[in-house]
Amino acid sequence: MTNDPIAQLADRVLAEIVSRAARPTDAPATKPAAAEPAMRENFDGAGAAAYLGVCKRTLERLDAAGDGPARVWITPRRYIYRKADLDGWLAARMKQPLAA
Repeated sequence: MTNDPIAQLADRVLAEIVSRAARPTDAPATKPAAAEPAMRENFDGAGAAAYLGVCKRTLERLDAAGDGPARVWITPRRYIYRKADLDGWLAARMKQPLAA
């Protein structure tokens, strides 16, 4: 060990950094992730649009035209989409490729 106070301070700081890095933390490293859209069973409008791969406004336009997937009204002002209904709607819209 040297008599240089700056070198001593640097050694202490480095030792503290190493000891803190080695300690387990009480807090989780990251926030728990929200359920992935593909794993959920019910979606709001934004979630359903993300699941289908369209923007929310496109889904709203399809609903207004009567061409959107079925909705389940939870309250007079709130509705959800069920995953099974979204999958069925997608399957019904699938088209066969044209024969070459």
